[in-house]
Amino acid sequence: MSEWIRIAAPATTSNIGAGFDIFGIALHEPFDIIEGRRIDSGMVISEITGPGSEGIPKDPAENSVTIAASEVLKKAGADFGIEIRIKKGIRPCSGIGSSGASAAGGAYLAHVMTGEKLPIEDVVYCAAKAEGHTSGGIHADNVAPCIMGGFTIIRSYDPFEVFSIKPPEDLGIVAVLPDVMVATADSRKVLPKMVEVRDLVYHVGQATSLVHALHMCDMDL
Repeated sequence: MSEWIRIAAPATTSNIGAGFDIFGIALHEPFDIIEGRRIDSGMVISEITGPGSEGIPKDPAENSVTIAASEVLKKAGADFGIEIRIKKGIRPCSGIGSSGASAAGGAYLAHVMTGEKLPIEDVVYCAAKAEGHTSGGIHADNVAPCIMGGFTIIRSYDPFEVFSIKPPEDLGIVAVLPDVMVATADSRKVLPKMVEVRDLVYHVGQATSLVHALHMCDMDL
């Protein structure tokens, strides 16, 4: 029997400032633990534990961990399957990337198990596709920092381009989690389809200023 491999997938916060679906940053904690070992074929979820685990599907076709892992295995040309155990440390629907951590953990687990053959951008995109299965559309602003670390910027979705910059060492983040559960797919439904040009111009200025401030370690800006 093959050995278990353990991946820690951290919480993230995204939609930072004006960077909707573009900016994301990884947090030190909490995090999910995704464990996997090789099997002959297919995907099997043998265990799900942790906060909110009772509402997480064990069907591999409906779980973002196994969907992401399958995407990576397929893209890497792997000829094996994975048995997976999931320990949720990030409460689902809490606003700090719970579904993103699951998808990212599954994708990175498969990446490690295939000898890290793929470019990291491909791994991130596989995770984004998997999260999109449950959240109503592909968006990589949570899975990117979860996999790459630091402050990530999605430059383009077609073709997919993402890069990470190291945030200032003294940058601290306080996450407040109200006792309210809102699914990502539901929250995205309330977004307006159109925005005013003046609003767009203002927020582009804010987004670029934020990137410049992080790059220059200028917290006053």
